[in-house]
Amino acid sequence: MNTFRTSALRAGFLLFLLLLPLCLHAQSRVSRTVHLSKAGTLPDSISVSERRQITDLTLTGPLNGTDIKLIRNMAGVDSVGKKIIGGLTVLDLSGASIVKGGDYYYRALDILNGIKRTTDNVIGESMFGSSNLTSVILPNSITQIGPFAFISANITSINIPKGVDTVEVSAFRNCSRLTSISLPSTLTYLGDAAFAACTNLRHVRYNSRSSNVSFAFGRGIRAVFDDRLKDKHFEELVLYVPEGCMDVYRNHPVWKVFENIREMDADLNAILWAARSYKPNQGSVRINREPADSVRIIENKPVTIEIVPNSEYRIEKVLLTDFDSIGTVIHDGHEERGVIPRERDITGEIVYDYIDILYTIRTVGRYTIDAVKSDLSLEVTFSGVSLPVPVTGISLSETELFVDRDSTFLLTATVYPLNASDRRVRWRSSDTAVAVVDTAGKVTMQGRTGIVKIMATTMSGIYATATCVVTTRYVAAALSDPVCGRVEVRNNGNNQAELQAYPNYNYRFDRWTTQEGNSLSSANPFAFTLTQDTTIRAHFVKSGYHVTFLVEGDNAVRTKDGKFDYAYQDTVRAEAVVGYGYHHFVK
Repeated sequence: MNTFRTSALRAGFLLFLLLLPLCLHAQSRVSRTVHLSKAGTLPDSISVSERRQITDLTLTGPLNGTDIKLIRNMAGVDSVGKKIIGGLTVLDLSGASIVKGGDYYYRALDILNGIKRTTDNVIGESMFGSSNLTSVILPNSITQIGPFAFISANITSINIPKGVDTVEVSAFRNCSRLTSISLPSTLTYLGDAAFAACTNLRHVRYNSRSSNVSFAFGRGIRAVFDDRLKDKHFEELVLYVPEGCMDVYRNHPVWKVFENIREMDADLNAILWAARSYKPNQGSVRINREPADSVRIIENKPVTIEIVPNSEYRIEKVLLTDFDSIGTVIHDGHEERGVIPRERDITGEIVYDYIDILYTIRTVGRYTIDAVKSDLSLEVTFSGVSLPVPVTGISLSETELFVDRDSTFLLTATVYPLNASDRRVRWRSSDTAVAVVDTAGKVTMQGRTGIVKIMATTMSGIYATATCVVTTRYVAAALSDPVCGRVEVRNNGNNQAELQAYPNYNYRFDRWTTQEGNSLSSANPFAFTLTQDTTIRAHFVKSGYHVTFLVEGDNAVRTKDGKFDYAYQDTVRAEAVVGYGYHHFVK
């Protein structure tokens, strides 16, 4: 096999092994809580297969060198400081304690440094150095943090618990991801370069009102944060001290080197300030419901902004500036490191409420910051608008309609005055089983008979309503014998019907009845109102004629009944009395 190709494959495989923990970390988090009743038993509590999978580990009980050695391996560093595969990044030891005994956890490659074992209540030398740990909660019982304890680790913040009095040399050196540290009031000694080369460190919290801390060889606070004394720009660091102690530290011969000293509350959250800029005659701006131009806010707490324009104005632009970024700035023609204000246009993120007061629409803009991190500056610009025109009424294109039960039609709403500011309309139907209406006024009949009201209501002003009464058309039908005659049905579209019968030759119209035979009328034509679908029957009869015979005296003419059907023959007999004789008939 080609030697170069073999080397390349090996290198790729090694790269894969190194990146595997990061890939696993990105995909999922695996948490585990373990209580130890006896120091040195952690290897018995976590199986070999679990050790590379666990990302978040909480331990309680005593821990000795054997336990620390396993924690180091799980966090990606072996007993000689060599990087290995390990997924552990979050470690909670708040309920644990460090005790003497067990195996060594670190063996330096040079003979002078030797091997490192645990000591009671001490985070020992190089204990978590070069590890993958990003977050560590230290045991509450510790009193010291030894040399190089976290050197080159990935931690982003560290809260040193109350009771610790000593942080030794280079304890957190080269923690390039470290941004925030909290020092307890019990601290009495800070070693040289304890936080040196922490290039992203921004926030130093010191919860002490006395500031009685000593330093190695009397070098002072600068040596703690960087051994390159003249190169460190302390304006990048913010020192937070207990509320009411700012002047104590500003005038302290050691701590006054911090150019930016701020106060914090009892929970170690910084006391910040939010300033606002706007024209009071155009509206109002409140921060956390406070009307002052500068409002006290607390780090990591929510901040609410409420903007209310006056009636003749609207919100034009909202600019929010924070001061949480460090970068290169130009000062007196020279490049320097410093705080860079970050301005953001949040106009599009404002949430508006609409308030209708005396027919005048006003808008209230709201914006919330869930957890504030720095001082804020708010600049609000209003712009003038025309006064809104209130709604006074509404009408519909139709007020009464007769329609087919399966029809669709459009109603048009007109809002008055025609220049009203809010011309929105809400549509509804009084009976959706008969008809439904959409947001544009389109009415769809549902195939059922009945009467329904379609209503349109304005959404502001006097909230006027206009109504159209919709009635479904009924059907009129007529039955007849086509031999006798025919019937013409006339509907006027408003549920009024008219029937007219036309008899055939030798027939005449007699009367109208229901389908069941109940008489209705003999009028022809016959007009009536439809209240339901109706079928009416027309009755015809044959045409008949009466013939009258005139005779003289007591003579007579005998017929059957004096009634003769049209075009039919009958017999008539003349009977003469005594003295007379039949002569002839004349018409």
